Amino acid sequence: MPVTLDTLSEKLNAVEIKLAKVSTQMDGIESWLSKRDEECQELEGKIQTVEISNAKHGVYVTLISVFISALITVSITYIFTHQPIQKGVSNVERK
Repeated sequence: MPVTLDTLSEKLNAVEIKLAKVSTQMDGIESWLSKRDEECQELEGKIQTVEISNAKHGVYVTLISVFISALITVSITYIFTHQPIQKGVSNVERK
């Protein structure tokens, strides 16, 4: 079966049509990938903002906890160190 010029031309046209479809699909994929990259960068920025906010919150909670612990320790120490002195003073005053 001899190959004619018309047969080759039809096959070439079919290949060109498929190539155009593939090229269009590749353009769509490239566009999708670039949009996905932009969305990923935006999400990374939001995640970093949340992480920084959580870290600040942790620091605040720790500082407040340390301050309250120190305040309670000072209060308890004051109560235990001054009560016996006041009792001793009152005993001396009575005598």
